[in-house]
Amino acid sequence: MNTDTDLGSNSGFQNDASTATNIVNDLIEENPNYPIIITQVKTNQIPFMPSILQDHLTATISNATTFSSFVQQSELLQRKLVSNGLIDSMQQSIDAVPMTRTIQPKIINSFIENNKNNVLALQPYYHFSPIKKFMAKTGSKIGNGEGDGYLEFQLRNYFGTGEKFILDCKRGTKTKSSILFQYMQPFKVWYTLNNSFYSNNRQTNGINYEFKGLKMELATAYLPGMIRSGTGLDDNKTLWNHALSFDTCSRITSNMVTRRSSSLLHQCGEDWKNSLCYTLVNDTRDNIVTPTMGSLFKVSTEWEFLQKWTKQQFEIVKAFKIGKGFSLIGTIKCGNIFKLDPDVVVPYYDKFQLGGGNDVRGFNVMGLGDKECSDACGGHAYLTYGISLIRPVVKDSSFKWHLFTNGGKLTSNGSGSLSNLFKEYSTACGVGIMFTHPAARFELNFTLPITMHSTDSCRKGFQYGIGMCFL
Repeated sequence: MNTDTDLGSNSGFQNDASTATNIVNDLIEENPNYPIIITQVKTNQIPFMPSILQDHLTATISNATTFSSFVQQSELLQRKLVSNGLIDSMQQSIDAVPMTRTIQPKIINSFIENNKNNVLALQPYYHFSPIKKFMAKTGSKIGNGEGDGYLEFQLRNYFGTGEKFILDCKRGTKTKSSILFQYMQPFKVWYTLNNSFYSNNRQTNGINYEFKGLKMELATAYLPGMIRSGTGLDDNKTLWNHALSFDTCSRITSNMVTRRSSSLLHQCGEDWKNSLCYTLVNDTRDNIVTPTMGSLFKVSTEWEFLQKWTKQQFEIVKAFKIGKGFSLIGTIKCGNIFKLDPDVVVPYYDKFQLGGGNDVRGFNVMGLGDKECSDACGGHAYLTYGISLIRPVVKDSSFKWHLFTNGGKLTSNGSGSLSNLFKEYSTACGVGIMFTHPAARFELNFTLPITMHSTDSCRKGFQYGIGMCFL
C-alpha cells in the first residue's frame, strides 16, 4: 500500500472528490460485503512523522477486506490519530476503480455486476487538521469538600510524534501547593508511555502532607469496540487494556492540632514509598462520565516492597437503557490490603477511606469506618455498591434527574474482618439533579441516611459532588 502526499488546497480536494465519494458511499450501502483492496492512500500535508502514519495505516485500514470493514477501520484510524494526539480531526474522500481503470460510475457499476467474485480497488484521500501545539488554561474547581484554582500549560505534538508535555500548578483551600509535570508519549499505535513528577503539599483534618515523587507507566491504549482479531469493530467485544506502573515517593507527615489520635501521631514523620502496580481494564461504556449502556471491569493490584504490603481492588459497572429515556447504572467496588509482614503498620494515607458526594453519598468525606479522637482511621478492606436511575430533564438535555441508593462497609484488619464486609452496611438513598459534561459531572442531591454505625459521620440534606467517577 503506497502513501502519497498531496499539497493541494482543502477546497480543491473536496470539489474533486465529492462525486467519487458519493458513488462509493452508494456502493457501500448497496453491497457492504463486497471485497475491496486498498491500493494507495493520498493525504494532504501530514502534521506528524510519515512513518507514524504508515504504522497507523498498517494497523487499521490495511486490514480491510470489504466495504463494511473499510468503514469500520477508517473510523478506528481517525479515533486513534486523535486519541494519540497527532491530529485534531480528519476528513476522508474515496476513489474506487476496478483495479487500475479510470473512475466512472458506469464502469464501476458494470464491474460489480459482472465480476461479483473480483476485488474493487479503493484509494482513500485523507485531509488532516493539525492539533494546536500550545495551550494554556486557568480556572477553578470545587469538589470533595475543597475549592482550588489551577494554571495549566500543554505542549502537544511539537516534535511530530504525538508527545504531550503538561505543567499543572494548583492552589486551594486544603492544597497549599501542587505541581505536576507530565510527559506522555504514544508509540506503535496501541501503547503509551506516561512519566510524571509531582510535588504536593496539602492539609486535611489538621494533618499536613508533603509528597514528592516520580511515577512511570507503560500501558496499552486499545479503544472500546475493538475485537480481538484486530480486523474490525464489534460493540460486544473489547480488548483488555493493561497498565504497569512504578511509583517512588517521599512523604512527610506533620500534626497541626493539639488533640490527635495516638495512631496518627505515631505515623508522623518521613517515610518512603516504592510500589509496583498492575491494572487490567475492559471498558465498553458509551460514556465514561454518565453511561447509558455498556460495562466496566477493572482489577488492580499494588505491591509495596519496602513496607511489605499488597493492595487489591476490583470494580464493576453496568449500565442499561430501560423504558423511554431512562438509564440504570449499577456499581460494585471492593478492595483489600494484605500485610506480608504481620508486624507492618500500613500508613494512614495508604488505607481505604469511604464517604462523600463522589463516593458513598449521604455520608461525609472519610465518614465511614472507625474513628479515634474524631480522626478517620481508614480501613484495610471495603465493599461499596450503588444503584442510580437517571432520566434527562428534557430530551437530549445535559441536565438529568437522579434517583439513587448506595451503601458500603469499611473494616480494619482483625478477626473476621473480611466476613464482616458482607453484613451491616451503612446505607443511604436520595434524589437530585446532575449536569453532565464530557470533562466532568456535577451532582446536587438531597440525601437521607438509612442505616449507619455509631462511628459513621452521616450527612442528611443537600450534598454535592464534582468529578469523573461516582458510585
